[in-house]
Amino acid sequence: NGISEQIHMRLAQYYLDKNINYSAIEHALKCLQYNPTNLVGYSCVIVPFLQQGKYAQALPYIDYVVANGKGVLRNWEDFVRLSEICRQQLL
Repeated sequence: NGISEQIHMRLAQYYLDKNINYSAIEHALKCLQYNPTNLVGYSCVIVPFLQQGKYAQALPYIDYVVANGKGVLRNWEDFVRLSEICRQQLL
């Protein structure tokens, strides 16, 4: 349902702003359960994983944004670079 998706996305953004990574991830994942194509929801999962140095966990979400965000996101190239950086960190 669209309202539940939006509530969880907003909560994820709120917790990101407060640097409460666990809750940000939890709500972003709930948002993605309602709408698995929500690119903002993906970003709300990616950022806290990266802040914690959890590159392997962030990578599938980054790869989704790279595969589906071109032409949609103005900063799509940033996600391409994040993908490269994560892969380098995992070597």
